[in-house]
Amino acid sequence: MTVDEKAKEFAAKFLDDIKEIIVDAYIEGYCEGKYDAEEKRDENEDEDDSDFIDLGLPSGTLWREDFLSDEDCENRRLAYNEARNFSLPTEEQCRELMSKCILVREKNGITFRGKDNEELYLGFTDQAKEANGRTDACIRFWVKGDVDDDLKAPCLQCSILLLPNAAGYHLCRRFVGEKIAVLTVKNKNKSK
Repeated sequence: MTVDEKAKEFAAKFLDDIKEIIVDAYIEGYCEGKYDAEEKRDENEDEDDSDFIDLGLPSGTLWREDFLSDEDCENRRLAYNEARNFSLPTEEQCRELMSKCILVREKNGITFRGKDNEELYLGFTDQAKEANGRTDACIRFWVKGDVDDDLKAPCLQCSILLLPNAAGYHLCRRFVGEKIAVLTVKNKNKSK
C-alpha cells in the first residue's frame, strides 16, 4: 500500500469517527430537549404585552422584541422539542413579516420596519452558507410545524444577500436536536 493510499484510508476512518461524534451530539441535544420539554410549561404566560412589538401586520401578530434569552442575556438556544412549548410563529406569520415589512440591513442584524414605522431589530444568530458558496451572517429561529421522518423541524433563516441593503429569507428544516434561537409571537386580539 502506498503512502497516498494509507493517508486516504486513515482520513476515511477519521471522517467516520467525526460523523459518529456529531450524530451522538445531535441525538443528545434532541433527547435533552425532549425531556426538558416534558417538564416545562408554556413560559409565554409570564410575558407581558410590552415585550411585543405591533408592526401593523394584517393578521394582528405581535412579535417579541428580541429572542428569548438566558440569565446572561445571551440568546437562549433550544432544541425543537423544548422550543415548541413556546408560542412559535407559523410559516404564514413568517411570510407576512417578510413581505409586509421593510427589511433594513444593519451592521449586526436586520431591522423589520412595520406599517407605522414601528421597528423590530433582530441581531444575527448564526452563520449560513449561501447558494453562491459564501458564508454570511444570518438570523435563524424555530417555526411552529411538524417534525418529519428525518427528525427535522421547520425554521426560518434570514440572510444578508450580496446587495448592501437587502435581506433574503427561506423557510428550511433543521435537525430537531440542534439548538436554535427562539422568537415568540402573540395575536393582538388575544392579548387584551
